[in-house]
Amino acid sequence: LHYLGAGGWPIFALLHHFTSLRRHGFRLDFTGAELGALPYREHGEWLQSLPLERHLALIEAPSSWRPLFAETVEALRAGLSRADHLRFVYVTMVYGRFNQYIAGWAERARRLGIGNLVMAALDDEAYDLCREHLGATCVRGSISVLNKYTVLL
Repeated sequence: LHYLGAGGWPIFALLHHFTSLRRHGFRLDFTGAELGALPYREHGEWLQSLPLERHLALIEAPSSWRPLFAETVEALRAGLSRADHLRFVYVTMVYGRFNQYIAGWAERARRLGIGNLVMAALDDEAYDLCREHLGATCVRGSISVLNKYTVLL
């Protein structure tokens, strides 16, 4: 302890900082049944072999899905419809103090020709800004340790 106290490393300031960090809950916006029962999830190679229009037609949200999950699938579908022949979407997430950058990110993506950007907006302000700047490729979510990664993965 004497060595730590005598050193130049601010150990106590660092420990105090860790106590002030706000933890998010472990809520998940989607159920295991929704995530586990996606149609064609084991047939990625086959889906990739189809013409894009046929692939998109197979990604329709059934009426039995909850609205939040159906909207997420539709946002991913919208992003995929704007993808090139590689058929993937860029997915990122934003909330809180980073909301101020949404307009700039959207503009930069447009300038680079990236239409297949899907943004998971984890608070209401982020979602409103995302819809304003990116339109149909926005996913509504809530702040959670798990939700930061659900759509991204």
